[in-house]
Amino acid sequence: ETALADARRCVELAPQWPKGRFREGTCLRQLDRLAEATAAFRAGRALEPENKDWDKEIDKTEQLRSTTPSVQARQLLFSMLPELLWAWARGGDAAGVLQVQANGEFKELGAAKWRLVREGKTPAKANLRYAFMGRKDYLANLAANLQKPADGVAVVDLEGKPLKIPEIGAFLPEEGAGHATIHIDVQNGAGAGKMATLLCKLPCDDLVRPFLATRKEPERPKGTVENVLSLQRSSGFPKALPRLLGFQALPGDLNFPVIDLERDAPEAKSG
Repeated sequence: ETALADARRCVELAPQWPKGRFREGTCLRQLDRLAEATAAFRAGRALEPENKDWDKEIDKTEQLRSTTPSVQARQLLFSMLPELLWAWARGGDAAGVLQVQANGEFKELGAAKWRLVREGKTPAKANLRYAFMGRKDYLANLAANLQKPADGVAVVDLEGKPLKIPEIGAFLPEEGAGHATIHIDVQNGAGAGKMATLLCKLPCDDLVRPFLATRKEPERPKGTVENVLSLQRSSGFPKALPRLLGFQALPGDLNFPVIDLERDAPEAKSG
């Protein structure tokens, strides 16, 4: 912090001296204040655009920034945004929650697209389960899973902090607030089946809904769905089954809802 204060004092006393911006950016990067570091390096580049070293420093900083959990979480959400919002809206309950289980690594699913293109890599592959349910049932399942964790179900957030029902309950938007609640469980680098939760609220009000693409829904299952529902009971939904259930193989189209509980198994519908 002392070095940063000295660097900023240099910038204040000699705003046209590029070296001051370099020192500021370097100090900020060492403090993991990466967005500010990039801004400092860009300010330095503006002072001497012929110096290509600024581009190297900016690129180095942005690569570091692209691997931070907060940036990866945003990238993951942006890459899935059309499907997430459409599936939540299809649920037809403004207080409902869309739960997504991602059988793929967070750092790969959250990789920045510009970085994949630059490095010649293809987008990550993953199998996703989409499940929509009411708030009461969501909280009941979550409480049961926290008491007795099931395989493939997260009990911590992306920072490794334990999930707590009171905090999650307070985070959920009020009905009519115009926000979609999305709960994503994703593998987080701790081995197969070790999951972490990303819980977020996304705007999905009357201004957003007209822009949601029309999607063709899967045909109704021809046979019994009991085996599929039984699997859900043991993999995250011990207290109440999802109203709507679907799947997606990334990269690929969303199939949702594959099962509509009221339509396909009304006897199993939660009260």
